[in-house]
Amino acid sequence: MLPKVCVVSIVKDEASYIADWVAHHVYFGFDNFHFVVNRTTDATVSIIEGLAKVYSGITYEFADWIDICHPKLSGSMQQISYAKAYLELDADYFMFLDLDEYWASNDFTSCVKKNIISNDFPNVIYYQWHAELGVQEAFKNFAEDNRYYLMSLGKSLIKKGTNIDMFRIHVPVTSDGIIMSDGTPFKAKVKPPQFVHPDVSAVRDEFVVHRMFRSEKEYLSKLMNGSPGSKKSIKHNRKKGFVTQHASEFNFSIDSETFNKYEEFVTSFTSTLRTDIRIAQERLLARNDDLYVSIPSLYVQDSSLLKSSLTGISDGDIMDLVEDLDNMEPSHESYQNRSQYYSSINREMPAKAFKIGLGSFSS
Repeated sequence: MLPKVCVVSIVKDEASYIADWVAHHVYFGFDNFHFVVNRTTDATVSIIEGLAKVYSGITYEFADWIDICHPKLSGSMQQISYAKAYLELDADYFMFLDLDEYWASNDFTSCVKKNIISNDFPNVIYYQWHAELGVQEAFKNFAEDNRYYLMSLGKSLIKKGTNIDMFRIHVPVTSDGIIMSDGTPFKAKVKPPQFVHPDVSAVRDEFVVHRMFRSEKEYLSKLMNGSPGSKKSIKHNRKKGFVTQHASEFNFSIDSETFNKYEEFVTSFTSTLRTDIRIAQERLLARNDDLYVSIPSLYVQDSSLLKSSLTGISDGDIMDLVEDLDNMEPSHESYQNRSQYYSSINREMPAKAFKIGLGSFSS
């Protein structure tokens, strides 16, 4: 009997991606999708509801209530949401993925159920990340030729009934066995404990593609999504910036016939939502201007995080603005005194106006 596999995902402002992401995982054999919606301001819920009309295995709930809990709890939103879904939902296996994570197989045909069965229905399978490098084309999930590099982190598939001592974001604490996707026993680093030990780190036939960069415009727009459980306005896990090259990068190719079959499936699955998706994508890219006018505030909040997150960005306007702020070293108090000015400006204003504003900002 084939196992029933459920994906659980925390989503915030994911209207541009969620339909194609669901289609991708249906294609690879996942049965059910449960979304934990948090702090969403775009059409994410509307598109989830549209997907539920064409595919019955989709549910969602809101988790904004976690934000008002004690900081020790609200900072663990992912773990709380994962544990709740694991205990309450009906499935044989659970996988916990973000909307920039895609389960995949080397032949781009073999499904997750095949991997579970071939490993004799294990308690936990750990799928290592293949991090995708930054690309030029916006909103492209896969291409016939893809460029990745291997990361030491990944995500876990967990069997219902596994003895879980503690949920963690990447791999649970359990006395039951944990294997890699090829059956190799999982071995963690001593510190940090969720990282794959170099002894067992390898490119395998089943993996999770981590699309942390996408295109530059998408990357910049998504920076302001923040991270689950974090109060900061910018993602805290993009400290290496926008990466387009890596010393250990490798190619992952999909033959034309297989890729066309995949593309046709995704297009057909999402056909009733294409207009909504296009509007969501246009609105996401428009957020580049929101980032631009928010940079002074983000700089004051955490200048080091902002600057590291913008490493590798080619947008001259943004980088010039950060450089000007660096030269002025604005304080939080001075920014607050000029916040009304910054809420009124946009990219269409002449550069001179920005200089005047920045001068006021620093005085």
